[in-house]
Amino acid sequence: MVKRHARIAAGITFLALSAWAEFPDNINPAVTLKVIPLGATQLGVMGVSFFADGRMLLTTTDFMGGGEMPAPQANSVAWIVSGVQGDLTNVTMKKVANMFKQPVGAFATPDNKAYISDRDGFYELQNVDNPTDLAGNRKKVIDYPLQGAPNTNFTHGSTWHQFCFTPFLYKGRIYATYSGSIQPGGPSATPATSPLSGSFVSFDPTIYGQAYTAMDKVAGGLRSPNGANMDTDGNMYYADNQGAYVPSSTFIHVVKGFFYGHKQTDNPANWAESMPYEPPTAWLPHGRVRKSPSQPLYLDRGFYRGDWLLGDVNDPGLLRIGIDRADGNNDHQNGAVFFFTG
Repeated sequence: MVKRHARIAAGITFLALSAWAEFPDNINPAVTLKVIPLGATQLGVMGVSFFADGRMLLTTTDFMGGGEMPAPQANSVAWIVSGVQGDLTNVTMKKVANMFKQPVGAFATPDNKAYISDRDGFYELQNVDNPTDLAGNRKKVIDYPLQGAPNTNFTHGSTWHQFCFTPFLYKGRIYATYSGSIQPGGPSATPATSPLSGSFVSFDPTIYGQAYTAMDKVAGGLRSPNGANMDTDGNMYYADNQGAYVPSSTFIHVVKGFFYGHKQTDNPANWAESMPYEPPTAWLPHGRVRKSPSQPLYLDRGFYRGDWLLGDVNDPGLLRIGIDRADGNNDHQNGAVFFFTG
């Protein structure tokens, strides 16, 4: 049994993180599944990315909690994992940073920079080769908003998902999803607790110590996305979670200036509710297909090149989503959803 596994390859070979694993026979015959041995300890995987040389940037934590902002944790760690290409006979792991609060995303750039999204902000690691101070091996790029007043008694970070999952880089800027305001336990028909509630955001990672006001709001109406990604042409997508105003989970193509359906209450409203509404690229029927979809993965090679794969926080297996661009208009797309693996 795999306690927790993550998608960590951008092609037709999938690598699962595990101390030990048993996989079902019903893997799609078009893919190959490999298991990366990470030792005897099961790790709570929170973010995965790759450097150009094939090394993996991995973030893990043993803190789950109930939405509250935790104190820094010795077991909230950033790792560099080597030997994950080829036959996997010489996999090594090295801690390069710790004492994160709850790392929720990781991104490695082609020029070997490493970024971590933590609960309170977005950080660049200062040394990914031989760090001497694991707790101090970071520099904050941007603060996430302080949740709380007005209209709520939530403390900083206690609102579920008020941070940026799975960031990625495009033309020198970081793009990421920032959740709508959700109370502990899941209700989201609640006042907005952050000026960014429900935003698809963008910011410059080369300027350090920025306030959240430096984030550009690209689109709005997000409820509780677990992450976003893009294809080779720069088209960006995210998958959202079912809940208030979102009757089933969704797979959405992001277009600047559009609203994607999740409202807060009127005091205050979601900042994007006055913008034009755009339906999802694909609906994921709740309970039958997905309950809490994960970061989407674009297939840039293989038999299904051009399609997307989608996992889930609660359910095993992958979906495949094929996209049809209506009347050749890239802003308006339709998606067909298929079961891809068991």
